[in-house]
Amino acid sequence: MIKVVGCIVGIALASLAFSSAGANGVTALSAGPGAREQAGQPKAPPKFSQTGRASHYHKSLAGSRTANGERYDPNAMTAAHRRLKLGTYVRVTHLRNRRSVVVRVNDRLPPGGRAIIDLSTLAARKLGMIRTGIAKVRIEALSTAEAEQLSNPH
Repeated sequence: MIKVVGCIVGIALASLAFSSAGANGVTALSAGPGAREQAGQPKAPPKFSQTGRASHYHKSLAGSRTANGERYDPNAMTAAHRRLKLGTYVRVTHLRNRRSVVVRVNDRLPPGGRAIIDLSTLAARKLGMIRTGIAKVRIEALSTAEAEQLSNPH
């Protein structure tokens, strides 16, 4: 009898939580104090930041297929990362010279490498790391809106 009552109470609480869904059907169970989402605006992605070594694609890879099916273009602002979702925009900051670029993740790094990100030739050139081939960088995931704003300053 106790198990049945506990189960019924659990179901009642769950249905109560989901009955408070907003007009768009989204329920924030742990939104925290003062949290308000605007209807129709995408939620910002969780912030991701990582520091480590960046490398850049070898020129012989031009035209080869990336993980999302695109062909690698050395003159595009793209990158490879191990875990970030394909299509994620990241700001890459060279920690020595403080230059930064925004790139879109469209490929995967091979397992076991020491680099945290592999940049296109254009992105590496803009960061000033073509001659050395590697650089210590910080990468930060961006929302699409942030990436567009940083890529096209007015």
